[in-house]
Amino acid sequence: MRSVLKNVIRPVIGKSSGQSWSKYWIPITYVVENAAPTNLIVTYANKPNPADMVTGNFAVSGNTISSITADGTGLIWTFVLGTALLYGDAPTLTTNGFVYNITNNVVSP
Repeated sequence: MRSVLKNVIRPVIGKSSGQSWSKYWIPITYVVENAAPTNLIVTYANKPNPADMVTGNFAVSGNTISSITADGTGLIWTFVLGTALLYGDAPTLTTNGFVYNITNNVVSP
């Protein structure tokens, strides 16, 4: 089994491909809370490489990302958005060719 996995994974993300494992660390939650409608909180199961956590590697539909910071664990990242989300907005987060639906918990005014 190990040799099969090694032969499958190495060509995709091995040393010769120039890619890193961090490209495959996938966020598990993406949420904006009513208390901070400009903060998109993204949680990872595994620590992403901090060098990959730059604004140019991510996009939020209909918005901009002004900064990205990590908490002390390196698992929870705050993406500060250029404009606050509003009730009813259905934004998405795009990274590495994947699109994720953001949970918008902003309440109606």
